[in-house]
Amino acid sequence: MNPEKNGENTDSETQISMDDQDAQLGAAKQAAASGQPIQMLECLHKSRALDGLVRRLQSKWQVLASSDIDMAVAKAVDAAYSCLRSGKTVTRFAGFLWKVADRRAFDCARLLHGQMPTDPTVLENIADPSSVLPGHDPDDAEDERNAMIRRAAQIARKLVPKVHFRLYSSFCSVKA
Repeated sequence: MNPEKNGENTDSETQISMDDQDAQLGAAKQAAASGQPIQMLECLHKSRALDGLVRRLQSKWQVLASSDIDMAVAKAVDAAYSCLRSGKTVTRFAGFLWKVADRRAFDCARLLHGQMPTDPTVLENIADPSSVLPGHDPDDAEDERNAMIRRAAQIARKLVPKVHFRLYSSFCSVKA
């Protein structure tokens, strides 16, 4: 059976040479500079650069959801379009996309980290078996409790290095 007729990707469709990728990225830059966003997106898609960018970001920012990674890439593409459309020069297009997307992913991770509860009373309530959030079905309480326990364990694992460092620092200051 021919995979191309069934809509499946073949290796030739997923593989692209560096020269072809560079050509597609150049065409994407030209399309953006001339105010053709759809053409820019088509060229970026053909270049496979965005696929690689998503994979690199997922590898680096494992704490982020795939939707956050997609949003970071989308913001990078938007920034590239705006930059090129305004007449600015972008010499390394893929590098530009990486830098902007990486910064957006960092911002998102920083926001997530800032939302992590560290107050002991809040942490106690996360794993409290008797706590059911208002508006939730009591039948789902067990699943919700398990999810809260997993979340509390994640938070605790992130706090352990901080506690360990503070204990080590106080131990060192006592000896000095």
